[in-house]
Amino acid sequence: PVEVLFTISEEIGLLGAKYLDYSMIKSEIGYALDSHHVGQISIGAPSANRMKYIVRGKESHAGVAPEKGINAIRVASEAIAAMPLGRIDNETTCNVGYISGGKATNIVPNEVIIKAEVRSHDPKKLKEITDKMTNALLDAAAKHEIDGYKAAVEIDLEEEYQAFRLAEDDETIRLAKIAAENIGITYKGEVGGGGSDVNVFNQNGLKMAVAGSGMDKVHTVDECIAISELENGVKWVKEIIRIYSKS
Repeated sequence: PVEVLFTISEEIGLLGAKYLDYSMIKSEIGYALDSHHVGQISIGAPSANRMKYIVRGKESHAGVAPEKGINAIRVASEAIAAMPLGRIDNETTCNVGYISGGKATNIVPNEVIIKAEVRSHDPKKLKEITDKMTNALLDAAAKHEIDGYKAAVEIDLEEEYQAFRLAEDDETIRLAKIAAENIGITYKGEVGGGGSDVNVFNQNGLKMAVAGSGMDKVHTVDECIAISELENGVKWVKEIIRIYSKS
């Protein structure tokens, strides 16, 4: 039998995959159509930590008594400037993707919310960079104190998903490769930098890979997919199923 699964809320935390009742799934292998060119397979993906930091400062009047306040935006800015950001190495990335704070230009802001992430294929590097980002905030806050009131940081750290890595001789990969060759498209296995439902599926014992569906320029206003890629994607999936049914 072939099982088809539609999950919800992937972009905001893989929630559909995380809260799925896996006792309902009978399959042992599978594919998520969630990558770029048809024929491309992500055989591995990183772990990820998602962090939310709340920087607490002290309000005061920005024109009358600025020296009585602690500017939370300044504390946050100093911390972010000290963080390692972007591509750290070929296994690790990190990003500050959201910042919000302040009420008006005449008020020294007392709160800033920062949301950030770290991804790595290496669990030690994941922890190391996460700690560096957190410590940058704690160090910046420690430098700001007014009349016994100290800047502070609230930390909310969540392991969003765990890394996975499939071998080229795993049945999931072998089937995809043979099917691609049979229909005349180029197979390409790669280790990706993005997370997906597949991370969670593999955590729950399924041997799953991310298969290319033809999408291009993802997460931009120019995101698109060629009709020819859609057609090849259908052929690829049908051929995978055909080969599997014969084995």
